[in-house]
Amino acid sequence: MWSKLLNTVLLSVITTQLAFSQSIPVGPLPSLPTAVTSGYTQQDLDGLWQSVEKGGVSVVPANVTHVLEPVANFSVGPDPPRFRPSYLQASTDSLKFPKGFLYGVSTAATQVEGGVKEGGRGPSIYDWGCHILPLFCNNENPDVTVNEYYQYKQDIQRVKAMGVTTFSFSIAWPRILPFGTKGSPVSEEGLKFYDDFIDELLKNGIEPVATLFHWDAPLNIVAQYGAFLNSSVVDDFNNYASIVFQRYGKKVKTWHTFNEPRVYCSFYAGFPYESKYPDGVNTTTAPFTCIPNIIKTHAVAVQTYRNLVSEGKIAKGKIALKHNGAKPVPFDPNSESDQEVVERVADLGVGIFSQPIYVDGNYPQRVLDTIPARILRRFTEEEKKIIKGSADFYAIDAYATGAAKTPPEGIEACASNMGDPNWPNCVDTSPAAGHSLATGWALGAAGDLITRGGADTSQLLRYQLNWLTTTYPSPGGIYITEFGFAEPFEAMLPELYQITWDERRSNYLLDYLNEALLAIHEDKIDLRGVFFWTPYDNFEWNLGTPVKYGLQHVNFSSPGLDRAYKQSFFQVRNFFEQHLSN
Repeated sequence: MWSKLLNTVLLSVITTQLAFSQSIPVGPLPSLPTAVTSGYTQQDLDGLWQSVEKGGVSVVPANVTHVLEPVANFSVGPDPPRFRPSYLQASTDSLKFPKGFLYGVSTAATQVEGGVKEGGRGPSIYDWGCHILPLFCNNENPDVTVNEYYQYKQDIQRVKAMGVTTFSFSIAWPRILPFGTKGSPVSEEGLKFYDDFIDELLKNGIEPVATLFHWDAPLNIVAQYGAFLNSSVVDDFNNYASIVFQRYGKKVKTWHTFNEPRVYCSFYAGFPYESKYPDGVNTTTAPFTCIPNIIKTHAVAVQTYRNLVSEGKIAKGKIALKHNGAKPVPFDPNSESDQEVVERVADLGVGIFSQPIYVDGNYPQRVLDTIPARILRRFTEEEKKIIKGSADFYAIDAYATGAAKTPPEGIEACASNMGDPNWPNCVDTSPAAGHSLATGWALGAAGDLITRGGADTSQLLRYQLNWLTTTYPSPGGIYITEFGFAEPFEAMLPELYQITWDERRSNYLLDYLNEALLAIHEDKIDLRGVFFWTPYDNFEWNLGTPVKYGLQHVNFSSPGLDRAYKQSFFQVRNFFEQHLSN
C-alpha cells in the first residue's frame, strides 16, 4: 500500500529534505483515541497520552529538567585549520550581501524541543505514530530529542557565536492548544515557553521568525475529523493562529503559516492510513484532499494576520508560506519529452501551491488537466480572491535540484491513466533518472545514503532562483528558509574529531553561499535571506537521529546531550563576517 501511495501522491523527483523519501512501514495500526469534544479536563488530556503510550513505549523524560542558564565566560574554542584555498572564492571575494540581509538558522518544534508532556502540551499525531508504530520513526521518538525545551538559553548562546541575525523556529500547535480545537483550553504554560524563547532571542540581538505549523497536528483533531482532510480545520487553525499572532505579534515580525505543505499532504495528512478518513476520502485521494484545505487555511490565517495589523493590535510585519521542491533539469537536454517532464514536475510539485498564491488563485493548467476535480477540489471564485496575494514574500526550502526523465510508457499514456504507478507527475522515478544525467554523471556529490538522494547541487541554485523570480514574482523578494546537507556516514564515525570535520557539508554550504552572492550581483535576484538547516543535529522525522544535518554535533548518548561545533559552523561564520554589509 505504501509503495503505491508513494507513486500516486504529488511528489516531484526532487525530494528536498530527503528524510521523507524512505518508505515507512505501515499497519496494522490500533484505532485512534476517541476525540475529546467537550469538558477538556486533565483526565481527558491524560487519556490522549495513554493512547500514545498503549503500545508499551512510555514517554521518556529528559535528564535535564530545568532551564539551563547561559554559560559564564563562554567561548567557541579555537578555529579549525584552513579548510580550502582562497582562490576558490576569488570571484566573490569583494561581494557583499545587501543591507538588511537575513542570515540565520532554522529548526522545527518536533525535531528539537522535547518536553512533549511539559506544560500541559497535548500529543501530536507524530507522538502517536512514533510510540504506537516504532518503526515509523526508526525505533526512536521526539520525547526528548535535543531537549531544547530546557536547554534553549545555552543553545541560543551557542548560535549567537555564529553571528546569525535571525532564528527560525516553529510553534507546536498542541503546546498552545492541547486539544487543538476552537473553544478548547489554551495552555498559558505553553504560551509562556515561547514568550521566554522569543525574549531570549531578542536579548541576544537575534530576530525571531516563527512558523505556525511544521507537521505536528494535534492528535485530538486527527481523531475528531482527520485534521487537514476536513474543512473543519480552517476555523480551528485560524483560532490557533489568532491566539499566537496576538500573543507574539509585537515581537515577531516575520511569519510562516505552514512548512512544506506538499510534503505534509503527500506523506502525513493521511496518517494513520485507513484509520481515520472523512467520508469520501481514501488512501489515494487523501493527499489531494489536503491540498486545497491547507491553501485555504493559509489564506484565511493571512487575512486574520493582516486584519490584526490594520487594527493596530500587532506590529506590521510580513507573512508567507514555506514552499519546497525545485524545478528539475532535463535528464537529456536534447530530449523534448524530458523538457516537458521538467515542466510537469515543476507545476505538480512547486506550482500546485505557488501559482494559487502568487499568480491567479488557481492551480497550474497541467494540474487541472491531469487531476480530476472529484479528487482535487477546485477553488470557488470567492476562495480565489482571498488566496491570490496571500503572501508578502516567497519562502522556499531549497536543498537540492534533481533531473527529470520521461517514464518508459511515455507522458501521454501515463497522464491519461490514474492507475499508472508514475501518475500524476509522469516522470521516471528510478534513482539514476532523478539524480544523474544522460551523460552518466551525477548531478553532484551525494549526501548520506540514508536520505536516498540528497546531493550537493549548489551549482544549480541560480537556475532555481531565476525560475522562481520569473514564474512566481513577489514584491517582498525571496528567502531561502532552509538549506542543508546530510554528511555521509557521520553517524558511523567513532571519534569526535572525525565527526566535526564535515568536509562535504562545508563544501556544499560555501558553494551555495557563493552562488547566492552571484545570483544577487550578476542575476539581480531579490534574495533577502538564507536559513541553514540546522544549528544542531536533531530528530529527523522517520529517520530518527542517525541522519546529521547539524552545524553542531549532539551526543545523544550523553546525559546532557552535549553539543560540539563542527567545522562547517566556523566556515559559515567566517564567510558572513566577510560578506555581510555593516
